[in-house]
Formats: sequence, structure tokens, C-alpha cells
Amino acid sequence: MAKKRTQSIAMFSTSFLDVLANTIGGLAFLLVLAMMLIGEMVFSPPEIMTEELPPAYDNMDYVTWLGAREGMGKFRWRFGEGHRPEGLALEPETGKLWGAVPPEPGAAAVRQYEFTVICETALEGDPNRLKEDQRRYALTVYRDKPVNLLALRIMTEPELPDAYRGQAYPMSLAAEGGQPPYAWSVTDGALPAGLSLHREGRFAGAPSELGTFAFEIAVSTARGERASRRFTLDVSEIYPPPQPLKVLTDALPAAVAERPYIVYPAAEGGVGPYRWSAVGDCPSWLRAEGGGLRFGGTPALSDLGSCSLTWRVTDKQGTTAEGPAMNLEVVSPPGPAPPPLRLRTETLPEGRVGQAYA
Repeated sequence: MAKKRTQSIAMFSTSFLDVLANTIGGLAFLLVLAMMLIGEMVFSPPEIMTEELPPAYDNMDYVTWLGAREGMGKFRWRFGEGHRPEGLALEPETGKLWGAVPPEPGAAAVRQYEFTVICETALEGDPNRLKEDQRRYALTVYRDKPVNLLALRIMTEPELPDAYRGQAYPMSLAAEGGQPPYAWSVTDGALPAGLSLHREGRFAGAPSELGTFAFEIAVSTARGERASRRFTLDVSEIYPPPQPLKVLTDALPAAVAERPYIVYPAAEGGVGPYRWSAVGDCPSWLRAEGGGLRFGGTPALSDLGSCSLTWRVTDKQGTTAEGPAMNLEVVSPPGPAPPPLRLRTETLPEGRVGQAYA
């Protein structure tokens, strides 16, 4: 009886281990299959980002780098179809297009070449699964060398204009000399978070951190010329404080009884928009109009005389300022209008030849 029970336990253990092994094997197979499917979905083709090539000159060194993104694994570069000048080579691993274009006897002063560049990438461990992108470029080659003989240098001062947190920084760097176009880059240090430098030398974005930042920026050309300079940039919390609020109006024109009267007070500084009010001996007929931007009304004959009042202005931040006391006089309307000028002479007396006429 004990022997039979032992055999039953052994049979059960063997079956359980077989089922477990089959289950693990199936899961492993599904896992491998899922990884293959995910790899296929993630494996997107590369995208060549370089949009145009800088011009070349006969017998002058030419260097530019092509760039791409996306894909998986390492990029491989090669020439495609088209007509390209002699003397140029494309490095497969780096995308560096370099060399020197030899002159063509009898050729025009400006020559145009068009050719295709291909960037391809493959999955790691499976070089047969390739995906690629290609772009057609036009390269202009000039026979005559550029006239500009100045050495490349950065003209922007080392201390950049202050920036403010959360505010756009519309600043562009300047250089002269060399052979344009220029390519700018940060070579040492770091810009404040939120701020970036475009290849053409223009800052973009808005800094999001405070402090003083030091960094080195370099400018280069297609001929391999290069210049660099260290810069400092201060990022502050807010804009510089506005100019003090000040009332500019210091006198009032006279008002005429029974005639409409309007006046616009003026101010400067502070932060607009402004709100105005009149303090002092302000007549009841003079009221704020246009949302507080002007004052107007029509005085009556009973308002003849003068009074003293002062303009008070309040800006957007609640700052107030008052102008000097001013005299407002209400004068009588003019009397009846005189009759219009009329010429009453109808005929002229006779004149005689040789005699004075008066």
C-alpha cells in the first residue's frame, strides 16, 4: 500500500513539472514575440534634419556636417543619385561632408550641383533590417574666392543685456568676417533653464531660474573658421521699476458758460492705464468721462467765476500722484455777433484822362 502511494506522488510530481516547464516555455516565447513586435513598432526610419548646404569655392577647404534624428542604432551616410562635384567626400559614420572642389576649365563663375544623400540605420544585432531617409541637396560652387578678407570675430559684448524670469529674451549675437553663413553654439558652461541658442545666433525661450550665468559661445563657418567668447548673463526676478508717476498738466483753459467744455489731463511714468480724479474745489458741472480719461461738462451762467482744483492720477499698480493746483475760470459767453461785413458802394465816380483820381 505504501509503495502504490509513493508511485502516485512520483507521477503527480512529474506531471506538474512538465506543465510548469511548458508554461514557462510558452511565456518565454510570448515575451520574445512581444519584444520583436515592439521593436518593429519602435524602429522608425531616420529623418535627415540638414535643410541646405553652404556654398563652396574652388580650391578652398569645405567642411559641413549633416544631421539626422529618430531611427535606432548608428547612422550610416552615403551618396545617392545625382551630379556632385569632384573632391568632396562623405564620412559614413559621422555625416561629415568635406574636401576641396577643384576648378573646372572653362566653367562659369557659378556652378550648380544637385545630388542625393542617404542616411540609413539598422536594428542592433540584425544588420539586414535597414531603414533609411534621403534628401536631395543643391550645392552652389563659386569660381572666385570671397572678397571678405576680415578674420572671423564676435562683435557682441561679453556682458549680455539683463534677462528676466518668465520673460522672452529677444537677443541675437553678431559676428563679422570669415565666410558666412555662421553657425553658433554653446561650447562651455550652460544657459539658464528655459533659454536656448539657435544655430543662427538667436536666443529663444524665457529663462526660468535666477542668478548670474557664465558660458562660452563659439561661431564657426563652412570653411572651418572659428571664434569664441565668454559671456555673462544676469537673470532678475522682475522688469526694472517704471519711471515715477507724474502729472504733466499744470494749467487749464477757460470755460465759456453755456458752451460744452472738455479737457484731457496728461501724465507720464508708472504703469498704464491711468485713472483720473479731480480734488479740491471742483465744480459740479465738471465730471469724468470716457472711463476717467477726460473731464467735460457745460457750465451755466450761475457758474461764472473761478475755482481751484488739482488732478490726481492712479496707475495700474495703485500708485497715485497729484499735479499742481490749477485755476479754472468760467467766462461769460460773447455778446450778439456783429453784422457781417458788406460792401455798400455800387458805382464809382467818373475819372478823366491825365487827372489824379481819388
